[in-house]
Amino acid sequence: MKSYIPSIDYAPVTLAETKLFLRVDHEFEDSVITALILSVTGYAEQVLNREIVYRSDSEAVSTVYGGVPASIKNFVLMGVADLFRNREPTERNLGQLKYFHHLLDAFVLYDRTDELASSEESE
Repeated sequence: MKSYIPSIDYAPVTLAETKLFLRVDHEFEDSVITALILSVTGYAEQVLNREIVYRSDSEAVSTVYGGVPASIKNFVLMGVADLFRNREPTERNLGQLKYFHHLLDAFVLYDRTDELASSEESE
């Protein structure tokens, strides 16, 4: 399985967009919010089985930041909001991301095993 390591330069949402969504108007949690953006983006790319914004994957959802579908952006924003507001894992909030998983459904690539195996061998 290919490993997707997101970079903030290729995240589907910006820090400013995320802070607006979270209604955060200070800077002292920027590093926390940035880490959450990367975590949710990485999770989304694992579910999708491809990169969201092109870095090296020919099957990336978009080649540029502005081309990312709204449903993927919303998934990342909602995931960040959920993790930001519920920082302590409890039985109540474990696995909460699943209730908006359907936002990614249209973009999942299910059969990439042959392509990914050959690209990993060439690295």
